[in-house]
Amino acid sequence: IGGRGAAAARSAATTSPVKKGGPKCKQAYLGGGGAQAGHGSAFSKLACPNMRCTGCDFTVMRIDKQRWSDELDYLFLRNHVPFMDKLQPMLTNDPSNCAYACQCSSKNVTEFLNLKKACASSNLRWVCAGH
Repeated sequence: IGGRGAAAARSAATTSPVKKGGPKCKQAYLGGGGAQAGHGSAFSKLACPNMRCTGCDFTVMRIDKQRWSDELDYLFLRNHVPFMDKLQPMLTNDPSNCAYACQCSSKNVTEFLNLKKACASSNLRWVCAGH
């Protein structure tokens, strides 16, 4: 695995350690490809870059302009998150998409989604970890 796509995906992933104790998003959002990230509120739709999963207790990765394969499964995530080089086989370039994942779940996002609503309608257990 290699080439320009792999390098772009590695550099696009948000894998920094989660900060704890800071102010949390008043209204957290997931955002599609190219969405601006930051501390969200009811007045500013910004994709939260600092989320944590309450299910697996891992940082939620945000991989801009990438899409998860339909063949992605729990075991693959469990074994390979947060290592971008290992995740690459299940990612494809998609400028309108943002691939999110922790060690127990994943989501492809093409537009701003309210995090609470996204979690309520699926198996996601993601929360803003503070900024």
